Amino acid sequence: SVNHDGLGQPLEYGDSRIAADRVEFVIEPEGLGQPLQPEPAEAVDHGQPRSSDEAAFVRGGDMHNRLTNARIVTPDAVIEGGLLLDGPVIAAIEPDAKAGDLDLEGDILIPGIVDLHTENLEKHFIPRPNIEWNPESAAVVHDGLCASVGVTTVFDSLSIGSFGKAAARTGDNLLRLVDGLATAEAAGALRISHRLHWRCELPADDLMGELEHLGQHRLTGLFSLMDHTPGQRQYMHLERFLDRVWRAEGMSREDIDARMAMQRDRQARNVDRNRAAVADLARTRG
Repeated sequence: SVNHDGLGQPLEYGDSRIAADRVEFVIEPEGLGQPLQPEPAEAVDHGQPRSSDEAAFVRGGDMHNRLTNARIVTPDAVIEGGLLLDGPVIAAIEPDAKAGDLDLEGDILIPGIVDLHTENLEKHFIPRPNIEWNPESAAVVHDGLCASVGVTTVFDSLSIGSFGKAAARTGDNLLRLVDGLATAEAAGALRISHRLHWRCELPADDLMGELEHLGQHRLTGLFSLMDHTPGQRQYMHLERFLDRVWRAEGMSREDIDARMAMQRDRQARNVDRNRAAVADLARTRG
């Protein structure tokens, strides 16, 4: 029941459906904002990452053995023909294939895009200041947008130890986002593969305390090491940063001096030991 023609079109209450291969969800007014309920046997597991055998090539539906009548984009050429699949593996490109299980009617067939860093999940969880959306619903909308532009694997970036004021990056909301994503996946509501990309703010005092449980989540796929202390790296031009951020927030000179001293103290105390600890955690995760 896959229908890609409706992507990007407005939904109507009662009769429009979001199709995720064989899984459909009817949009009803009384159901808006309610969490998706996983099947009873699909408990959300925060332990080990899924094996490669469990990572479906086509999410939620039966595999087709042969796709035909496609324009297949390869590194060297665009080939008109078919594709033979062996489970989740591309077995062969067949330039002259005429008959098969699914006629793509001349559509372009390209490798799926792997997005290593997007904060799109956060934006759908808190779409505007002081408004929090249901985290499972945020995950489903985020997933659909990724699928609509050809992303088949996304590393959802979440920040730990951020010195900014983003509400989505507080400890409680990080847990809600992660649990919402895992619940939506267990319910079969996601079309593409999701992994967690933990952006680790190395100067943070509480970084390793947060990572102790978040970093063990079964969807964890990537750690990156960050240091947003003003005056270096991304914020190399200190005065420009102060004008654009802290002074724009109304901070006085005394407040800025005190905050800079705190930031630099945290950097001196924590960066080296946190970098080594995150690297060790990443090695244990493989």
